[in-house]
Amino acid sequence: MGYYVSLVLDITYHKKTIYYLRRSKFYVIGIVPSNHDIKSVDFALPIVNDSMSNQLFFIRLILLIKKNVKSYHFKELRSH
Repeated sequence: MGYYVSLVLDITYHKKTIYYLRRSKFYVIGIVPSNHDIKSVDFALPIVNDSMSNQLFFIRLILLIKKNVKSYHFKELRSH
């Protein structure tokens, strides 16, 4: 559809990656710890601390959303 979106889990490790993604006109979504600048990504999901469990929770959330969208799309196609 012409959209370029990137999900970033660890903004401290991927600072240069975020810079190049923004330069390439990507929309950057990421989880941002409370002690970092919230404007370091285009859409920030704030978290209290940067830990592996928070990153895994975010991945599971994205996979759950993807599963629900596919299920909804299948039900819509089946109803027609």
